[in-house]
Amino acid sequence: MKNRNLKTTALCLLTISLCCFQIEAQPVLQLRFPFTDPPGSTTTSSDTVLGTIDVSLDMTIDGTTPGDLHGALGTAPDNKSRSLDMTTNTVPAQDDTQPGNSQNPSAAVSTANNPALAALGQSGTISNFVCTFWMNSALGLATGNGARIFILGPDDVSANTYNGAGVFSIRWYSDSTIPNNEFALWFGGGSDIIFGLPFNVPTNQWLFVAISWDGQNQPAAYWGTQTNSATPMSLVSGSLAPGSELPMGDTPSLVIGNQGSNWGRSLNGKLSDVRFYNGGTTNLSFIESVRLAGAPPLALPPSRINFSFASSKLSLSWSNGLGILLSGTNVALPPSQWVPMVTNPPMPYVITISPSTPQTFFKAK
Repeated sequence: MKNRNLKTTALCLLTISLCCFQIEAQPVLQLRFPFTDPPGSTTTSSDTVLGTIDVSLDMTIDGTTPGDLHGALGTAPDNKSRSLDMTTNTVPAQDDTQPGNSQNPSAAVSTANNPALAALGQSGTISNFVCTFWMNSALGLATGNGARIFILGPDDVSANTYNGAGVFSIRWYSDSTIPNNEFALWFGGGSDIIFGLPFNVPTNQWLFVAISWDGQNQPAAYWGTQTNSATPMSLVSGSLAPGSELPMGDTPSLVIGNQGSNWGRSLNGKLSDVRFYNGGTTNLSFIESVRLAGAPPLALPPSRINFSFASSKLSLSWSNGLGILLSGTNVALPPSQWVPMVTNPPMPYVITISPSTPQTFFKAK
């Protein structure tokens, strides 16, 4: 065992050479949009360091006219990065001139017939997934309306509506009885799968949303904030048949923040850190690790960590009892990619382990 101090991201790093947990296969990050391009750019690129797919999207203000929708530094939920900012347009939100319009009818990000998107899923077929994003709405929704978060489909941008055949989409939705607190998943056809928050989506505040499907059980959704951990949403209605698949075709298209046809369904607000993973999970620790990666850095007082190991049990304790203990089998990964195990646990915190490959832990500050 080694004990060394990490000054920036952790207090202690522990490596145990003979023991670890049995950790399930983690979803693989394929596509991530951080919107960190420099101001003045009318395109935005995916993150090819963390993600595996290289996609560049065109930013438009009306479906055809290029526009720079990058937010200023500090507008993202981590309070440092940029965001996709769709609140700067002058078109009134919830404009009644377009039936069913929900938000600001001008801003969006789109790409037409991008072959790189055909790599999503496994061999171009999505059969399980995790999709996560942060949203910050400037206005609530009118009853019965929905702001499009993203639409991914096999056709040209102009042909893909949120509920088209073979389309994968998520939208923020307000039904006739419970306004402003639902998210709708569409996966290929059939009907929406609706998830509900226990509160209305707040305005001018960041909300973390994750929707996951493992291909067999019913989809699950989660919410969080800059300070609140990931928490399950309720499944309101709808279902997916086990084994459902969604072929991407040769030239799929993606729209983030609007829809390609009947332009005018955008979110009046900001989006940040939009992610697509291959592989679904119901592991709340994984969902929380994604939220932590986009949230402001933890700021807890320093504390010394002590540990002991005997009879397959590792006992950890530290002075103030505050902090998040994370684990990982690959120490080369950044802490944001490790798996949170417990937050503010009782002292001492005891872990039962079994002999296997090396396992590493660290306590976040």
